[in-house]
Amino acid sequence: MESKDERERRLWPGAAHVLPLSFRRAPLLFAAACYAIGEAFTKFPSPPRLTILLAAGTAALFALTLLALRRAFRLTLLPLGALWLGIGLWSAQLEPAPAPQTALLAYADGLNRTVEGRVVRVRELARRTQPVDSDRDWDGWDESSAPPVLSVDLDVDSIEDVTPDTSQMVPMRGGVRLTVLASEGVQAQLSCGDRLQAPLRLRVPERYHDPGAWQYADYLLGQGVAATAYVPASKLRPLPRDSAPMLHCHIFAAQSWAAARMLDYARSRVNRSMPALLRLTPDDAGMLNAMLFGDRTRLGHALRLGFERTGSFHLFVVSGLHVAIFAGLLMWTARALGAAEWLATLITLLLLPAFALLTGFGVPVQRAVLMASVFLITRLLSRERNALNALGAAALAVLVWSPRALFEASFQMTFLAIVAIAGIAIPLGEWTFLPYLAGTRRLNERWRDASMLPRVAHFRVMLRFWMEAMPWRPIARMLPIAIQLMLRAAELTLISLITEAVMILPMALYFHRVTLFALPANLFSIPLVGVLVPLGIAAFMASLLSPWAAVVPASVLALVLHTVSAVVGHLSRAHLADWRTPGPRLAAALAAFACLGLCCWA
Repeated sequence: MESKDERERRLWPGAAHVLPLSFRRAPLLFAAACYAIGEAFTKFPSPPRLTILLAAGTAALFALTLLALRRAFRLTLLPLGALWLGIGLWSAQLEPAPAPQTALLAYADGLNRTVEGRVVRVRELARRTQPVDSDRDWDGWDESSAPPVLSVDLDVDSIEDVTPDTSQMVPMRGGVRLTVLASEGVQAQLSCGDRLQAPLRLRVPERYHDPGAWQYADYLLGQGVAATAYVPASKLRPLPRDSAPMLHCHIFAAQSWAAARMLDYARSRVNRSMPALLRLTPDDAGMLNAMLFGDRTRLGHALRLGFERTGSFHLFVVSGLHVAIFAGLLMWTARALGAAEWLATLITLLLLPAFALLTGFGVPVQRAVLMASVFLITRLLSRERNALNALGAAALAVLVWSPRALFEASFQMTFLAIVAIAGIAIPLGEWTFLPYLAGTRRLNERWRDASMLPRVAHFRVMLRFWMEAMPWRPIARMLPIAIQLMLRAAELTLISLITEAVMILPMALYFHRVTLFALPANLFSIPLVGVLVPLGIAAFMASLLSPWAAVVPASVLALVLHTVSAVVGHLSRAHLADWRTPGPRLAAALAAFACLGLCCWA
């Protein structure tokens, strides 16, 4: 006996239906899940000869999969899943871990040492007013009286080795993040590729003792930085260059150039002549630089605090959301200009890396671009548009490229959010109220009623009846628009509810926070990000021509940004905005993850 859903799909094949979750329709999602489980097993202790066993087991599973394809196709998923699990184990075993740089950390012993190295990144910090006296006895430790002006990543090539009798420079490899402090009458002029010498007192980044908590030290180590230090600008000594600037120097230069354009507009005369509500301040430019180009150096503590307390700081992290918005903007523009879908996809794939380069091409952006590219290609080539299958392809590509990404908070939160939206929220909406959204379009074309589900066709008939019963035609024409807005608001509320429910687990696990006001804050701010990013790009492109050309998009941008900041600021003042919690136990985390899978299946 056929079910109601099967009968509806047979009788109305042109209507939108919610298909049940099946790994046969989403094989790449199945492969990504098995691959991730295999990688997760590497966290448990393993015998020393595991590599040999993995090689033999993977070969046996490959042969078993081929046999199942020929003799028992219905059972193929079982050996195929085991094969992907073995490949995940193999990949995680072979990937090299970041160098711990223990030799460099051995010199973080409280002594002031001379360090030489090459500058690999320079970021300008928000300037304050009070300079430090460069003639005072600087010991490299107390930075409280000196405002920071630059953040410099230094690739160390030699360090001073001090003994009771001698002092000599010895070769050393590692990375140090310097905070260059202001000195009266001295201004640091550094660029990527410069070599310099400075007296530094190296520090080991602090670590939380909570197991499983996000560690800033590991984040720095992933960027090749093992230690931090403070130094006044007057103590920096430039050394002769020994090579041309490297590729990453040009990438960081492009990011700095893009961020400087927004600051230049904020300081321009035409912007300063605008009313306060429509004027971009330097703080606003700092927020836009973080949102568009990944430059968070001008986000002060006061700006960050409100968004952190309400769980909406992700707005200032260039990641999957921003890359997806930019890719969607490119696709929509190309389609609006009449390009075919394959051509619009090609244009998006070509321009997306250019945007990524302006953001500094960090690891989260690299993953986001890779996931977006694989998603678009899979979507274009698939016979059935399955968002979860495209997501599985994107996740599998990222994990094969960098298996260590599975254990990073950014990848887990991005993947869980997309699974929650594509696997729970959108099917729930299509099962309940979203078909009525399609029913509000093209009401004059009555022949479309026959191709829709009976309840949607009845809704269209009643909607036309209500419109004809209204005495004033302009109000009647506004009725479908009003219903569309209400349904879009309901869709946004559903997506936000599901996403925030899924985000509770990683937020508690990695950051020990429960952001009770994340739902209203994100419900208000996330839709506006879809407006802020296109407006920011339009203002940036127009500012390249002239500040006058950027007045209109920048004024609207300032109005939207001030509105978001005001709402988030009011919500962050509540005492319950930031509720601390201990990390969940493993059993609770696994139960929550199993519940997520059950919801996707149901």
